Amino acid sequence: MATYIDTTNCLFFDVGGNQKLSPFLIQYIKKNCYLKENYLFISHYDFDHIQHYQEINRLVHLKKVFTPHINPKTRSGKKFIEYFNKNNTPFYIVRGFSEFKFNELKIKNIPHKSDSSENSKSLILHLDLVDKKILLTGDIPSKFEPKTVSVFDILKVSHHGSKYSTSDKFLTKVRPKICIISVGNNKYGHPHLEIIKKLRKYNCAVLETNKLGSIKLNF
Repeated sequence: MATYIDTTNCLFFDVGGNQKLSPFLIQYIKKNCYLKENYLFISHYDFDHIQHYQEINRLVHLKKVFTPHINPKTRSGKKFIEYFNKNNTPFYIVRGFSEFKFNELKIKNIPHKSDSSENSKSLILHLDLVDKKILLTGDIPSKFEPKTVSVFDILKVSHHGSKYSTSDKFLTKVRPKICIISVGNNKYGHPHLEIIKKLRKYNCAVLETNKLGSIKLNF
C-alpha cells in the first residue's frame, strides 16, 4: 500500500498485503487522513492489491475509487465492486491519457496493451510531485510494458519483483534511481534474484519492504 498525503487530500494506491494493518499504520492513517478528501486508486483486482479496502474505508471514508475497469473476474474483485456500490461510492474508470491533479501532485495514466488477465490490465500511473517523477506499475508483465515511457526518479517495481516483470528494454527507458519492491513472505519466490541483479545493473538503489518494512519518501 502506498499513500500520498497533503493538507487537504489522502490518496491510497493499492491497499493489499498479506498481513493485517499494523496498529502504527492504523493510527497514522487516522491522524493524517481523518476529515480530509480520501481517494483510492487500485491497479487491478487481485486480492493482494485490494485486501484492506473495507478497513481503510471504515477508518477514513473513501470519496471515490479509481480503477482500470469495473468488470473483475476475480472473486475478491466482485466483492470489492459490490461493497462500494452498496456504500454509494462512485467509481472512476481510468482510460487513455487520463490526468488528475491533487494540489502539488499530478497523476497521469499511461496506456498500454493487455489481454484478459487482471495483471495485464494493471493501471500504470505517472506521479509528478514537486521535482520528482514516480512510476507505479501494478503487476504488469514485461510483455505488456508501455512503450511511451521516459526517465523516472522512482520506480515501484512490477509484480513484487517477479521474474516475468521489468524488462531490460523498459529499464533502459525509465532509468530509475530508486527501485521499490513491495513484497512480503510468499510462495512464489518474489522478489526473484534475477530481477534484483538486473535493477542493480542499471544502478538503481533497491528497497524491499520485506526487509525494510514501511518506506517513507519526503519531498
